[in-house]
Amino acid sequence: MQKRSWHIVAFAAVLSLGIGFCLGRAKAESARGPAVVMLGDSITAGTDWNALLPSFDVTNSGIRGDTTDGVLGRIDNIVAMHPRCVAVMIGINDLLSVKPKSVQQILENYTAIVDRLSASGSIVIVQSTLITSHTSENASVLDIDRTLAEMCRQSGRCLYLDRIRRLPQQAQYRIPLMGCILGRPATRYGQTP
Repeated sequence: MQKRSWHIVAFAAVLSLGIGFCLGRAKAESARGPAVVMLGDSITAGTDWNALLPSFDVTNSGIRGDTTDGVLGRIDNIVAMHPRCVAVMIGINDLLSVKPKSVQQILENYTAIVDRLSASGSIVIVQSTLITSHTSENASVLDIDRTLAEMCRQSGRCLYLDRIRRLPQQAQYRIPLMGCILGRPATRYGQTP
């Protein structure tokens, strides 16, 4: 639990430090809607993003038990908010449901989510699906994460935030978020044009 809290605080700190530049400008440019939408399942829903990011307009669109199908079912509501940036973490409930989805089905839904959000003009941050206590599913989680990272790297439609790797924690959060902050898509993982 303490490790999860540290990850959330680190994510919030980097988001807070860097995105402030763009968010101030976005508010001045138009009444576009929330600057950041956090989109996902119970991990997202259970976090008070406004407390972690008090200087920014953040909408928590997490729903406990949500799946990639659920996000696709409400994607038009997210797009209608006109967010500057959408951070997505979803997929574990797809694996753990009574009728689990295959990794391929989850990735197809993720691709549709990213396509719809990026086509609307939002910068999309795809966060890695976190390892769970359901150890039998963790190989699938890692497979999903590897494929999501590759999808973001190849497509340029999203930035990938790897919350699992044990590489230097600050760089892990800062690099993908800087693309969101600057409003530029990543051309390669960790690099912005």
